[in-house]
Amino acid sequence: MGILNIDFPARPTPATYRIAENEIHDNSALCPGEESGDPPLSGVGVLIVNADRDRVEDNVISTNRPARSIPLHGGVVLIDLVGRAPSNNTITSNELIRNRPNVVYDGSGHGNDFTRNHCVPTC
Repeated sequence: MGILNIDFPARPTPATYRIAENEIHDNSALCPGEESGDPPLSGVGVLIVNADRDRVEDNVISTNRPARSIPLHGGVVLIDLVGRAPSNNTITSNELIRNRPNVVYDGSGHGNDFTRNHCVPTC
């Protein structure tokens, strides 16, 4: 995994992060996870879980591919894992190149913006 931001629901004052101007590539090693806890991870460039108002911009995110078939992987992944949907995040002006897939969004939350990204082959 390249960059991870998890906003846990118990935090009284969640922070807002700007993830910008990075080269995030070739994250394909496998973290097997735990039977009773964390899921296996591999092939993730940027993972944002339950965050609000984060900005992911002006990054080059490339060739992040999972080591094996697992449910959670992609160049940029925006999801809800704890029942508090991510909202008002901006993922913009990134180069997303040959990730598998380039963007994963579970559709939860509101106001999440995925504009002006350049994706090869597609977003």
